[in-house]
Amino acid sequence: MGCIWEVMKLKGRLGSKKKKHEDAFPKETKNPQSAKRNSYLENLSGRYHLPDDVLLGSSSVEITGVKSVRVENYKGIIEYTQQRIKLQIQEGKILVEGERMQIDYCTDVELHISGWIKSIRYD
Repeated sequence: MGCIWEVMKLKGRLGSKKKKHEDAFPKETKNPQSAKRNSYLENLSGRYHLPDDVLLGSSSVEITGVKSVRVENYKGIIEYTQQRIKLQIQEGKILVEGERMQIDYCTDVELHISGWIKSIRYD
């Protein structure tokens, strides 16, 4: 009977700690574990001087002049015309606007856009 009582006491303490743990995160955070993981990875990236895109899977945009854009770690193509190319990335969306634009190649990880690039905007 003593053992059961100890387990019940322990269960009660764990339940109250869990509630306090949930209240420790801001309400707008959708996934506290994900936010905690990203914070840890950002700290790790700074400590060992590693790029964020390697550890966090962040997107990388490389612009060469006014005629070439390379995007790494994109999730998908939302819109594709000669004037607008809109991409889904982990952090949101990227909108590339210009003239005579085309996607030269795309792989699972990388996409290359060429044409007359007028603007690049993050949404």
